[in-house]
Amino acid sequence: MHHKVDAVVEDVINEHTKNLATNNSDDALLLRLMKDRNLQFPITNDNIKDVIVDMFGAVTDTTSITITLAMAEMMKNPSILAKAQAEVREAFGDNVTFDKIDVEELK
Repeated sequence: MHHKVDAVVEDVINEHTKNLATNNSDDALLLRLMKDRNLQFPITNDNIKDVIVDMFGAVTDTTSITITLAMAEMMKNPSILAKAQAEVREAFGDNVTFDKIDVEELK
């Protein structure tokens, strides 16, 4: 899995590097800094890949932490848990499986 992610991120960096000469967008800041030879700590492709992978990891951690905290709050507040359960039962009925479109129906 790590090698697949590494290859995808490497492709994105290479694509942005090719477009850097014609594109002055702000999303290429690390690539511009990588070309600066006067930095005390030079930036490499590996550094940029690490930053990108860390950002995706942070998003995943944030989501799981938010869900965990929401579940903990509902367990501490049975009335809120009951309200959430009623909403899910109203939206899905006896349907055991549901998808993203169904979830968008929730308040």
